[in-house]
Amino acid sequence: MFSSGHFEERAETISAQSAGGGDDLLAGTMEVRYQNVLSRTSALLAEKHPARRADLWSIMPKFVEAVELTDVLSRLSVVHVAGTKGKGSTCAMTESILRSSGYSTGLFTSPHLCDVRERIRVDGKMVEKAVFVEAAEWCLDRCGLVAGGLPFFRFMTLVAFKVFEIVGVEAVVLEVGLGGRLDATNIIPKPVVCGVTPLGYDHMDVLGSTLREIAAEKAGIFKVGARALTVPQLPEAMESLTSRSQEIDNELVVVDPLESYLNHKDVKDFHNLGGFQQNNASLAIALAREWETRSLVAGENASRKHRLDSLAAGRIPGDYVNGLRDFDWPGRAQIVQDSGRVHRNLTFCLDGAHTIESMEACGSWFATHAHRSGVSKNILLFYCMKARDPHDLLFSLGKALRTHQVDVHSAIFAPINSSKTSLLWSQNGSKSVEDLMEQRIQRDAWAKVQTTLKCEQLSDMSVTDRGPSTLSNTESVLPSLDAALLAVRNFADVNAKHDVRVLVTGSLYLVGDFLKLLGRAPK
Repeated sequence: MFSSGHFEERAETISAQSAGGGDDLLAGTMEVRYQNVLSRTSALLAEKHPARRADLWSIMPKFVEAVELTDVLSRLSVVHVAGTKGKGSTCAMTESILRSSGYSTGLFTSPHLCDVRERIRVDGKMVEKAVFVEAAEWCLDRCGLVAGGLPFFRFMTLVAFKVFEIVGVEAVVLEVGLGGRLDATNIIPKPVVCGVTPLGYDHMDVLGSTLREIAAEKAGIFKVGARALTVPQLPEAMESLTSRSQEIDNELVVVDPLESYLNHKDVKDFHNLGGFQQNNASLAIALAREWETRSLVAGENASRKHRLDSLAAGRIPGDYVNGLRDFDWPGRAQIVQDSGRVHRNLTFCLDGAHTIESMEACGSWFATHAHRSGVSKNILLFYCMKARDPHDLLFSLGKALRTHQVDVHSAIFAPINSSKTSLLWSQNGSKSVEDLMEQRIQRDAWAKVQTTLKCEQLSDMSVTDRGPSTLSNTESVLPSLDAALLAVRNFADVNAKHDVRVLVTGSLYLVGDFLKLLGRAPK
């Protein structure tokens, strides 16, 4: 296995080289090299790949060979996680638990919120620019020699593996990007353990139209000799997972719920483990336990033995408790207080939910927070990608809010700043009325949802006219996120005697852009 504990030393070495003489001086400063890498990588985002996923998958080994990672992948000690809901959160929890237990860790997730380097974390921190540049340049220079083209996500997967080789990590936690069977992360030949989070209907044009088909794609990550763990699933999904595990004569285990641990109260009240996250936490505990039990990297030591003995006795070990307490997953069930203003009555509740199931969970989470805080005026800030049906998403959210008796006093629909075809973020100016067609469609969808659910229309959102950033209607289309932020701040000032809560949801792109505007981008 790779040596551990050399991350900072390696990063300093690379930084020193970039500031030295020779070719690096010709290439310019590290920042120039970094921007050049972003530009070259953005070109991959813009490229279209008409080939079938199966064809793209078939050439993946050639790219692995080109970047000289074939042997590396066989040595990585991997936790591999697929699913529809909560796979990113589960991966982040698992990594945090293992890091709290003393292991050096690598985490690969997607998408990113603000900075592409968020996808690759080493020991809980976003990969250093110098290391990212070295890994990305290595891959870019060699992948260009392979015929067939390389989609962005598959390229980023290779960069992550190269980073983990450079810095040396003991445990790697990989989140599947899409599906599982044909996902780039599935190039890993021998994971230590595989996990599947709750399954639902998503990416049906790619994965299949039935839950059985979708589950079969997710189960494609199962490997001989690596136990598969999952949470309770709908019968149709469980049948597919079981069928795949039987095909390869492997064991599929439904993990124990959080409540089954004798000391579950030690973690249930953590602010970052509300509602649906407790399901993810139970899977993360089981994944970390399985990795510690089976990984050759873990070795034999008193601390590991104590943790495994505690788990065998039905207790969550202290290191695992600490990992769950410190788990941080920006943009998912995140609370941000709009501090630094005269009236501190404005709170942003951000969640990157973008599926029917996750929108329902988001609504329940927001309702819990709203009820806990007493009477408040609630605003929805929504955006979804073109590929999503806004009515389906908003209906799921609206139904959850209505079930929990939470009113939305106003809904705002505004375009995002970021682009799916570039990694270079720009704070766009206001869009014209003609450019806001998507937002008007989403607004109309919300109005239809309100009618369908017979939600009570409230008129107390009307405020003094302050120009284009004034919230004067139940549903508002605004030309930019800057205008939306100004609008809710104006409203909070006018209603200084009330708590104002803004639910920002529908897309991780929206949440990432909004965190940047708030000056709260992930570090």
